[in-house]
Amino acid sequence: MPIIEINGNPVHFLTGHATRPTDGEGILLIHGAGSSSLIWLSQRRALGESAFACALDLPGHGQSGGTASDSISDYAAFIRQFILALEMERVSLVGHSMGGAIAMQLAMEYPDLVARLVLVGTGAKLGVTKAILTGLTADFDRTMEMMREFAFSPKTNPSVIDPVIAQMKQGDPASALADFTACDRFDRRGDLAAIGVPALIVCGEDDLLTPVKYSQYLHEGIQGSGLRVIPEAGHMIMVEKPEQVNSALVDFLSGGG
Repeated sequence: MPIIEINGNPVHFLTGHATRPTDGEGILLIHGAGSSSLIWLSQRRALGESAFACALDLPGHGQSGGTASDSISDYAAFIRQFILALEMERVSLVGHSMGGAIAMQLAMEYPDLVARLVLVGTGAKLGVTKAILTGLTADFDRTMEMMREFAFSPKTNPSVIDPVIAQMKQGDPASALADFTACDRFDRRGDLAAIGVPALIVCGEDDLLTPVKYSQYLHEGIQGSGLRVIPEAGHMIMVEKPEQVNSALVDFLSGGG
């Protein structure tokens, strides 16, 4: 359970076998809105077999201190500080939903730091329904329960869904509202050509929050990118279909297609 300090606040992160990169490179997994590093448990273990792979809690999430932001650009600047604090020279970024937006922003603003990019269940624009934004303040638990319907495939077993919903309910409502506000403000549809690193886009066929057309748009806009659409999976694809996601990540991040 490594912890470093950034801007006077503790930042919690989880790693595979190694707790620090040995060659200046690594893999960084960035969670989505209202989530934490725990969402990447399976991927961290799979990627950590052959590389330094870590998943962090963004400020105000999980076991990290500080305050959540309502700005994707601010989160990207924080990730840059985290990368430099771990003395990594280049990283492969894996971002889910809001984490994908952060990864895209980082690749555009700090391209020298990014080796490869994996965008999971995300989009170049992430509009959020008013029901979610108002619900986070009015009834946080009920809004998190809504994610059973919107964030998972109807084919996903409840035994997979229940722990994720429980984790989301343990989060801070103010942090979740800041996250979803940041998502709602995010729009880089006109800037995708600026991403010049190898990229893979992964999405669930049954995703209602960031539908397949979002990933297809990314694929068309990011030159040379690959696209994987995984059947019987929704927005929380990394926990719904971990083996398929892990296989795609390991292949791509090890230099495959």
